[in-house]
Amino acid sequence: LLVIAGIGYALFWAITGSSSNTGLGAPGSTHTHQDFKMYINGNSIDFSQSKYQKPHINAHVHLEGGDGDLIHKHATGVTIGFFLKSIGIGLNKDCLTLDTGEKYCNDGDKTLKFYVNGKSNNEWENYDLRDGDKLLVSYGNEADDEINQQLSSVTDKAKLV
Repeated sequence: LLVIAGIGYALFWAITGSSSNTGLGAPGSTHTHQDFKMYINGNSIDFSQSKYQKPHINAHVHLEGGDGDLIHKHATGVTIGFFLKSIGIGLNKDCLTLDTGEKYCNDGDKTLKFYVNGKSNNEWENYDLRDGDKLLVSYGNEADDEINQQLSSVTDKAKLV
């Protein structure tokens, strides 16, 4: 009985609780939305796939309804790094690691870039998601006009919900 109670307690906190050492609020402590796109070597990643969608994701942040462009943030303290980790992706200033294990690291002319609301951002995985943000993660050797096209592809759905 103690083992079952311990497992139940651990599951309850894993699903619904907050952790004081992570800075995350409890699910439901906020409800905001962010527009999001990711490109690897000029190709957009399709986050509408079921493996990236709720209910496979945690209660703090997720994608839902088959929409891969709109992040739903349900807890304070959620960063882009936390969101990406929740869908199996690693991000830092040097490398992006996809859920498939493929790794894309700064290497010569191919670099990792992170934009928030059209501006380059160096907070990387620590950027705290804000309501209405337009986020772009891009890896490759794109020229400025290609980056501008990628930035333009980030939707405005967060303003509508």
